[in-house]
Amino acid sequence: MREILITTESGSDVPKWMQDKYGFIVLPMHVTMGDQTFDDGAVPIKDLYAYYDRTGDTPKSSADNVQDYIDFFTKLQAGHPGCVIYNFALASGISTNYEHSVIAAREFRDVYTIDTMRFGAGCIAYLMEAYRLLQAKGGSENITDYDGLAKEFAAIAPKIQSSFVPDSLEFLRSGGRVTNAAYIASSLLKIKPLIEPDAAGHLLATKKYRGPMIKVCERYIEDVCERYDVKKDTLYIMYCEGISQEVLDKMEQTALRLGFRQCLFNVCGAVITCHGGKAAVGLGVVLN
Repeated sequence: MREILITTESGSDVPKWMQDKYGFIVLPMHVTMGDQTFDDGAVPIKDLYAYYDRTGDTPKSSADNVQDYIDFFTKLQAGHPGCVIYNFALASGISTNYEHSVIAAREFRDVYTIDTMRFGAGCIAYLMEAYRLLQAKGGSENITDYDGLAKEFAAIAPKIQSSFVPDSLEFLRSGGRVTNAAYIASSLLKIKPLIEPDAAGHLLATKKYRGPMIKVCERYIEDVCERYDVKKDTLYIMYCEGISQEVLDKMEQTALRLGFRQCLFNVCGAVITCHGGKAAVGLGVVLN
């Protein structure tokens, strides 16, 4: 029997309890503020917001480089002799993590990299589907075709939908992802864009919501259920610090009203917060 390890980067925002329960192993990405760079998770989110308030610049996230992955895989194989590693990388359309992990994997035997083509709550949904697939096969002890399993893992991508809605375009504007004119228009009209990945994992603004987040979040969940044939087992909800409990409660109430059995909430780490900004919310769903 060969042990199978499921790994990902911190941009997937897999919570600690899920790492402990399902054995997911997370490689930290990086965040830079000024001339200092930190591992994701090493700095409180409030410090990111304080840095932006003080300087007008958003903290910058960065992918793990090839050497980061080489060190990561080396350590895992040393601690788990004979293991097979499947790394579920943040969408290649928004990050170089996938590219770097593929290059690093060439230095090893039995290391596979999967492009999730998703981010945040979508990555969590993806990992859970991969875990369920592995368990349905009887677990690691029943796997002999590791190439075949990698292909089955990769085939999960079209079954996962992820998206997010920023409460404000401040961070996206500061990071150069929207123009100043678009930011001003959005602020005046209270527009909140729906951001989704396309088939290649690139982020696109596909819809505009107007009004306070307490109303937007309800329409957001309803729209996802109307547009997609969603499995109603679990709604994965991510949020950036600064969101009100009232909004989170409204999201859960809406999900249960629409037939979801449960909601799994997860607060975003520094990498995703660098892009979504304060009080952003996002969803991950599994499709039938």
